[in-house]
Amino acid sequence: MPEESSRREEDDELLRKMIELTDDLEKAEGMAHKAADEAVAAASKAVLQANPSLDVNKKKADAKRAVEEEGQEEEEEEEEAQGGDEILDEELKTYHEVARAWLRKSIKTVLSNVLTEPKLNLSVQEPFPGTLFKKGLSESDIETRLLKLGVRCRGVAAALDEAVAPEQVPDPLATFFKRLVAPGQRFPEGYFLPGERARLSLPDGSNLTPEDLSDEDAKFLLGQFLYTRVLCQELVLRPWTCSIGPPIPPGKNEQGNLKIMAFLLYRAACAAMAPGGSHEAVEDAAVRAEIGKLPGDEAYLVDHTAQLVPDMRDKLQAVIDRLYAHLVAKRKPKGEGDAAKGGGLQVDTGDGDAGG
Repeated sequence: MPEESSRREEDDELLRKMIELTDDLEKAEGMAHKAADEAVAAASKAVLQANPSLDVNKKKADAKRAVEEEGQEEEEEEEEAQGGDEILDEELKTYHEVARAWLRKSIKTVLSNVLTEPKLNLSVQEPFPGTLFKKGLSESDIETRLLKLGVRCRGVAAALDEAVAPEQVPDPLATFFKRLVAPGQRFPEGYFLPGERARLSLPDGSNLTPEDLSDEDAKFLLGQFLYTRVLCQELVLRPWTCSIGPPIPPGKNEQGNLKIMAFLLYRAACAAMAPGGSHEAVEDAAVRAEIGKLPGDEAYLVDHTAQLVPDMRDKLQAVIDRLYAHLVAKRKPKGEGDAAKGGGLQVDTGDGDAGG
């Protein structure tokens, strides 16, 4: 149909303009990105100053690496047997902010568009005829909304896939990620969501990850931190609190659009982190409740994004796989005994490579 073709061309043109805008902003915001990187370094330095034990951990890691180079495996095994260190609540908050600034650089353009495009409405429902007091929604209207929704959601996933390259991870953040996914790592009380506790089979009251943490579950922990806590619950759901757009809540329509995007990205992230490659999205009720009620018809939205969510899932899974492989590559391979346990990434409480 000519009208449908015209609408598709308009959306293609919108996507091209968004790409051009991204290129322009990347050039114009060069200094801002440099400042963000400096802020990351400053925040990491502040963590060490506030927690001298972390500097001690780094020195321990340096000493351990020297032991490995000399082939003294007995001392290595004795230190490994002590398990991971404890991630303190204050440093967890600090690195949460660092990770948020890191991801923000990649997706700021897309979210800014959602906040500022006039009359953008991404809610969908069954088409219905208009009445005297209410404008109707045609199938063409719904298709246009779905196209615009797909452009923006895919834009976020693609930005992460292309821009969040492992080699661009700030060294202090990479060191923190290694600790985050270390077997036998102790977390602050209340950190784990109910779904995370169930996935890791954590006993009641335990904040310690399993000693035999698998690579799959380690990626799950990494994805939960980046996608659930930072991307969906903060950057996408409340960008105005993350230095994206004006620092005040937008209108009801804009917040509704953000809820829809957060909902779909969260579904894609859950599918990407599903055990055994099942791709079955198991959502945490607490996270879903925070996203809240969506405008439009949620069931209709789910049914009509059946291809969009898998597309985003594959992108998000690729990002975590690459990032985890980067973390593994930064460590020296362990012996056959460790491999036989099927355990995940073996790390020190600090990393000598973190300084550059």
